[in-house]
Amino acid sequence: MPTAPNPTADRPALLAALTSFQERLVQAGDRRSQVAPDVSGWAVDQHTYHAALAGSLALQNVTNLIAEKGMLIRLEAEPSVLFPKLVELGFPRGQTKSPRMVVPPDAVDPEVLAQELSGAIAAANELESIVDRVTAAPGFIPHQMLGALTAEQWLCFARMHTEHHLMIATEVADALA
Repeated sequence: MPTAPNPTADRPALLAALTSFQERLVQAGDRRSQVAPDVSGWAVDQHTYHAALAGSLALQNVTNLIAEKGMLIRLEAEPSVLFPKLVELGFPRGQTKSPRMVVPPDAVDPEVLAQELSGAIAAANELESIVDRVTAAPGFIPHQMLGALTAEQWLCFARMHTEHHLMIATEVADALA
């Protein structure tokens, strides 16, 4: 069930979800690149790649807002009206098209996948030492669909999005078992 942004809870939950993707990949084994069409148009490795890449980018936005550095930061912006609805309702399944920059390739290179996933896990771990600064971070960075998000919202988004794709990847792995 979606919950409101809470950096001290969102960071470890995000880390747990990212780490669980490693288990899904092992569970799927040599079927990790196979699609279960009744469940999803993406395979376990594609969901993993997408969640890891999107999570890394979201966490980069969090750290940029905390550091107050980056070309995308807007000190003044109209707060997102869609984000609170996303928190309330959760991610719609199969109704949203991913931004092009985070769409996984048809064939995911295992080495690139491992690198993306370990990078996202490292970013979530590194955030631990500054998580107390997330809520107070000034400014916004726009999301392609949701509008201007704060650091707190970006972290919550990363957690919710990763958990959403972990749930689907689990269903795909179960369907292929």
